[in-house]
Amino acid sequence: MLLPPLASEFDPAESDETSIDPLGLATTYERLADQMLGNVTVRMSRIRLVTAIGVGAVVAEAWGDGVVANDGVSAPDMIFEWLTIMAFVRHGRGEVQDHLRGVGGMQKVERSLRAGRPVSTTTYLKTPRVFGFGGVFRRFAEGSGVLDRDGRLEDVGRSLVRAWERDQGLSGFLDGTPGSKGGEFLEALRKTVGTGMSKGFVAASHVPSKLSEQIFAHLNPDGLMDRHLRNGNEQRVLRELVRSGAASTNRRGRPDQRECSEFLFDCIKTHGRQLSQPEEADFLRARSSTAPIALREVLDEIDAYESLCRPLRDTIDWIRWSMGTRATPLERTDFVHATQSAGYLAALHTGVLRVQSTERLYTQHPDVKTLLERFGEVHSAGDLFDAVIDHHHIVQREKPPSGKRPWVDPVGKSGRYLVRPSYVLDEAPPVRPHTAPAPYVHEYRIRTLTRFLRDLGEIE
Repeated sequence: MLLPPLASEFDPAESDETSIDPLGLATTYERLADQMLGNVTVRMSRIRLVTAIGVGAVVAEAWGDGVVANDGVSAPDMIFEWLTIMAFVRHGRGEVQDHLRGVGGMQKVERSLRAGRPVSTTTYLKTPRVFGFGGVFRRFAEGSGVLDRDGRLEDVGRSLVRAWERDQGLSGFLDGTPGSKGGEFLEALRKTVGTGMSKGFVAASHVPSKLSEQIFAHLNPDGLMDRHLRNGNEQRVLRELVRSGAASTNRRGRPDQRECSEFLFDCIKTHGRQLSQPEEADFLRARSSTAPIALREVLDEIDAYESLCRPLRDTIDWIRWSMGTRATPLERTDFVHATQSAGYLAALHTGVLRVQSTERLYTQHPDVKTLLERFGEVHSAGDLFDAVIDHHHIVQREKPPSGKRPWVDPVGKSGRYLVRPSYVLDEAPPVRPHTAPAPYVHEYRIRTLTRFLRDLGEIE
């Protein structure tokens, strides 16, 4: 089974999830998701990349803290990341290559190699500490005890690398034992990273073909699914890291979340297959009644919050779609007469009541209180149209560092609007019965866990 598609090419110079959030809904979403799975993000793809991070930390131990390459920027672990991605590009084929598309930097390195250019800060990701696999998985690596905050290997990380070297027949790697198979592999890696450090880039000619093949053979994210590695030492360590380390502890006043992480792990394992993002809402709702108390509270808050987010997002998406079907600007009466508007309004009223009855949600999250103030007194479809556009304009104006341009622009003072072409949608949001539970607007990292469990052989 192929993994869900993941875009590795996305690499803006400045980005966070709120920068593409037209209604300012992402901040509360992130806080709620952190309370459930604080060490996981939606950008995480293949769990074996945590092993690669640990291996890279061992390689980097040969250099002191703060040492960077001749480019003045790149640390040894980043040079190792370049080598690893180069190996994935050079040796991944067919279905394996498709699976690797979710690894940040793959397309950048692929273009560089195809053009005969070295991998460097100018050809790799603009923000590798965010979008490279070392950056994407840094939260998990630190939260589960693989790395410390300075990027050094901790005891859990050493256990992981030790398990990996045992499975791979690379004894002596962690200790750098001279003459051992693992020690020789470590020496070859450090030699090549050293070349990259001195030059400030890594060209294909700097990486011996045998070493590149070894990197791929020992760290290929699909490798955990090899028959001889099923239930291997590395897999067992990673399984325990995911089961107990996906959730952080004592975040935002919540009790220890280990039981929450273990509960979700076991639920996914029982479910037995990967989940898509639209399936996530029903999956979480179905587990609420049996979840540990701490998790149950978060799940109830998530469900209430999303019941308010959904009609707001559907309304602005209808506006974005409707503009693409018209030759003239959009106005309030167009929305009032639309068949969908009554459903959005009814769903909004339901969402407002749900949030108002979930006291912790609006008392702990200022953005939710703001939503109640702006949408709690909306009584008609026309009011909803006006309130969504006004809210969107305020959200865009308040985005750092100096505001963002609205997606929906007023046409003078006529009360009509135009949607900027790049934000027009080709399809209308689906018509949903307001009495039926709807898919969530946001993704709460359950799909990430299912990807991990799939790689670990726990589910199909």
